[in-house]
Amino acid sequence: MRPFDGIRIVDLTQILAGPYCTYQLGLLGAEVIKIELPGQGDWVRVTGIDPELAKAGMGTHFLSQNAGKKSVTVNMKDERGCEIVKKLIETADVFVENFRPGAAKRLGLSYEDVCEIKPDIIYCSLSAYGQDGPISHRKGYDHVLQGTTGIMSLTGTPETGPIKAGLAFIDYATGLNGAFAVSSALFERAKTGKGQRIDVAMLDSTLLMMSNIVTEHVTTGYVPELMGNEPQSRSPTAGLFDAKDRPILIAANSDVQFRAFMGALGLEDLVEDPRFSNHLARLDNKPELRRIVNEALKAKTGEEWEELLESVDVPAGVIRNIEEVMAENGQARARGISQEMVLPEHNRQIGVPTVGFKVNGDVVAADSPPPELGSDTEAVLAEIGYTDAQISELRHAGVI
Repeated sequence: MRPFDGIRIVDLTQILAGPYCTYQLGLLGAEVIKIELPGQGDWVRVTGIDPELAKAGMGTHFLSQNAGKKSVTVNMKDERGCEIVKKLIETADVFVENFRPGAAKRLGLSYEDVCEIKPDIIYCSLSAYGQDGPISHRKGYDHVLQGTTGIMSLTGTPETGPIKAGLAFIDYATGLNGAFAVSSALFERAKTGKGQRIDVAMLDSTLLMMSNIVTEHVTTGYVPELMGNEPQSRSPTAGLFDAKDRPILIAANSDVQFRAFMGALGLEDLVEDPRFSNHLARLDNKPELRRIVNEALKAKTGEEWEELLESVDVPAGVIRNIEEVMAENGQARARGISQEMVLPEHNRQIGVPTVGFKVNGDVVAADSPPPELGSDTEAVLAEIGYTDAQISELRHAGVI
């Protein structure tokens, strides 16, 4: 039994943020009906680094957020296609779209339109900048928002200039934010019987991940500059250092951690050195302290320092690549963060994300692989009242 068993979601989203939102809800039990364009589907079906899977319409970027869903192909530019979607809405609890603001209205699927069909619907829109405001009409992708939200004004160094993060974390954060919002609205509906209009923006989701920076700016006017590998604490004994074999990140921020760190390095004398005896003194003499620390760290490998510093309660970790992180005997595998399954039509073993937290010690995972394009169209249409003859006619006309 999962919390959203019996909940039906009509999902008109594509690419990443929207599908990741509905994926989270699906992992928690909701039935997600993914509406896709006949013959094409979600654009990310043909993306990713595996050409064989991309050619088959099961690209790795599609696999990562669509397991457990049903795929129904509908051409919504045809009135008969829109009618199919509206019939599905009659049976749904949640409607999710990530069109540019205004596009759903032109399809006859605005919040007001959908409420006429299903008054208690949870209607969720995900967009770049939200449904209101002076630039709400703009489209946006993760790498664009990394610039427009201020993220890239913090990443990089004066020498490199702004640097984009190497992952689409804004998309994922927006998807999680959307799933949280829908979950909250479903909880509210269970108490009141009323639906909700939810407006989730990539802009808002990003700024929430920068809450301390936004608060500092609004409160004091402070505008941070490029931080490189510096932690926000600015502590001289926190950040990126060089061990014997590889870089290592260390967080010795407090006085207690500083003393423990110096003891582990064999530099106990520095604790009483007036240049480093308190936080402000260490800030004044930061270059010299970092030089001494980097020299001492070259005595051991990164993994040796990890273990030694862990023993004295100083957080530390080397930079690992994804192969190392996902090693069979590693922490990520032990946590069950990736679920292995087989794509039956392609005889390929794949790994897809689980929900990201455990429940009573158990991993929450998808119950079926990502769907082939349109694989559930006939079954879903039959369920909402279409006959075999009608389905055949719609397919012949290119509506499904």
